[in-house]
Amino acid sequence: MKELKRMKLKEVHKDMERYLEFDCYCPNEIYDMSGFFYQLFEPSEECYLLGVSKGGNNKYFVDGYSRIYVISKDQIIEFSLRHETDKICDAVRVDATENNIKIFKEVIEFGKVPSGAKLDKFESNHSDDDLKKILGMCSCVIMD
Repeated sequence: MKELKRMKLKEVHKDMERYLEFDCYCPNEIYDMSGFFYQLFEPSEECYLLGVSKGGNNKYFVDGYSRIYVISKDQIIEFSLRHETDKICDAVRVDATENNIKIFKEVIEFGKVPSGAKLDKFESNHSDDDLKKILGMCSCVIMD
């Protein structure tokens, strides 16, 4: 695997500090793909630049947007960048397993998810079990 560029999150894009402070639900919160569990990421934290997608117009990328992929705290974070404003408009994170890193490298290189690819998780992550317990106690969850 090629050596990844080491940097601070705030060095990844000029809009990073603004996004983390003002556009996250609460400052520095980045949620997992379920939208239920978050982790805090400070602008001064170290990360490794995995790559930048060029955007495009297909079922994986919407025209006018590109994606910046970094690894920080054993997480792959996908930042969505709106070309029109040159601002980060969204972020989501997944576990940085070897499988997931391979999938995102292919997304960056070829602009699409490899056929049959499935994201996985670290075994020590109990988020799914916790969510099932919460949902088992009620008929719905309302997030504000």
